[in-house]
Amino acid sequence: MRKILIGICLLSLILFAGGCVKRGFDRGAIGQSVYSAPDTITDDDIRQTLERKPQIRFPFRLGVYFSTPYYSHYSRHKSGWAGEERDIEWIKQLTDEGIVSEVIPITSATITRNDKKEQYLKSVRIAAARHNADAVLIVDYSYDVDRYNNFSAFLYLTIVGGYFIPGTHSDALVIMNGALWDVRNEYLYLTVETEGEANRIGPAFLLEDKVSVESAKEKALKDFREELIRRMRNLKG
Repeated sequence: MRKILIGICLLSLILFAGGCVKRGFDRGAIGQSVYSAPDTITDDDIRQTLERKPQIRFPFRLGVYFSTPYYSHYSRHKSGWAGEERDIEWIKQLTDEGIVSEVIPITSATITRNDKKEQYLKSVRIAAARHNADAVLIVDYSYDVDRYNNFSAFLYLTIVGGYFIPGTHSDALVIMNGALWDVRNEYLYLTVETEGEANRIGPAFLLEDKVSVESAKEKALKDFREELIRRMRNLKG
């Protein structure tokens, strides 16, 4: 009897800890950037930014770096880039159009480690320079999971209900970003941002947040690829 009571208490804790109310997503918090501005920005900093001019000549050598994703502290699942997602074959169609002469993958092993976040972009540029790239595309994404229960979740108190009753929701939002930077002078050529959402319902003990995240990421990546190709064509035009 004692074990049954303990089991009921644990299931009740899961039920109420998960929450019965959909909280939604805070896009401002999710869309954290991998870049960081200096603590103080002066008029001279703005002037220098405005004075930067594009350096590339078409076709140019393009470096591509997939940055470590940012996940909200609300999320219980940590996601990363899968091998097929880092595939850059789809970008190589731009070589036939005279936009890119070569696509070069930039790996994390070539990025100089620096605890200062404001040095992040410079570290990626240095890595791209080592690969003799003219411009570097940095791709990253951030995400969050909203996990909550519906009224069916009260049947989880039967213990076995946690394996069979679809009383839990796992909603995921992925925001994917891309920025094309000049390796030589940090001129910003273009940015791309897309979103993907996925909603899944299932038993609490079997429903995995990572499935929702991966599904949302797939949608965001599909739109990202299409938009990036369009923007790259416009860049030359």
